[in-house]
Amino acid sequence: MVIVDADLPPGRAINAAVCVAAAIGAAVPGLLGTELRALRDRAAAGEGALVVDMPSQAQHTRVYGEHLDTLARAGQHHMSYYAVEIVSPLNRVDKLVKKFPLA
Repeated sequence: MVIVDADLPPGRAINAAVCVAAAIGAAVPGLLGTELRALRDRAAAGEGALVVDMPSQAQHTRVYGEHLDTLARAGQHHMSYYAVEIVSPLNRVDKLVKKFPLA
């Protein structure tokens, strides 16, 4: 869990959270899930969940049109992910992520 100062503007809050998460991810072996695609697919298949993902392909372009073209060429089944966020009732999220360590 990352806790951020509520008085920060959104951009700075996100930057702070990402920086802290990146440092923890690098320092704690095994913390980052290697099965993000399977997790994303299971979460997206259910009803009542908002799934937001960061495909690895998205970080290799700087222009939004190129980004869309790259994702379209990769296709759904060839996508790999750097991050997945799931917004859903806690019991459903717990079921989906129970095998990932909290370290």
